Amino acid sequence: RTESGRQPTPLEARLASLFEEVVGSPIGLDQTFFDAGASSLGLMRFQLRCTVESGLQFSVADLFAYVTIPSLAGY
Repeated sequence: RTESGRQPTPLEARLASLFEEVVGSPIGLDQTFFDAGASSLGLMRFQLRCTVESGLQFSVADLFAYVTIPSLAGY
C-alpha cells in the first residue's frame, strides 16, 4: 500500500514479493529499493530472480533509474 492508500497492481505485488524473498525485508510502494534495505548485490539478485522466474525484462541498471516498485512496474 502507498501512503495515499492505493492498493498495488498485480505486477507491483509480484515485484514486492520477489524483492522481499531476495532481500529479506518488505518494501512499501513509496520506498526506494535502497531505503527498503537492498544493497547493490541484493538488487543484482532481485533482477536475476525477476528475469529468470517471472520472465520480466529489465537490467540491473534499470533498477537505478526506476527506483520504486511502481516505477519499475510501469517500465
